[in-house]
Amino acid sequence: MDSSTHFSGYRVYQDLEEVSYASTCAGGRMTGKAKVTLTDEDLRELFAFFSSPTDEELHQVLSPSHTNFYKQENLDAEYSLTQERREFAVDAWRAVTYFLHRKGFSLHRDGTEVDLLASSEYSGV
Repeated sequence: MDSSTHFSGYRVYQDLEEVSYASTCAGGRMTGKAKVTLTDEDLRELFAFFSSPTDEELHQVLSPSHTNFYKQENLDAEYSLTQERREFAVDAWRAVTYFLHRKGFSLHRDGTEVDLLASSEYSGV
């Protein structure tokens, strides 16, 4: 079974057991494709990465003893965004690539593996 997902010319792989597989109908035939289902903890982690653009802030959200530890994020609280769209897009990309790196995904484009950690622009926590 192919455990990859396609988006925008990229192919994403994950070697973790927690990926749930769903059979979907594509063009009249059944194909097995991996479906990633995010948990609340995953969403907390993604939000924390998104709202922590510096290496120092990233260390804080990954430190269980820090008040900014990602598991303490309240997903129901309102978040006010006050940044330029370009900055928002860069922070979102950084958060997603770092999240995929931490979860063991690999990303390929045109047969070449993308370095997710380098793409996130974090120093390598």
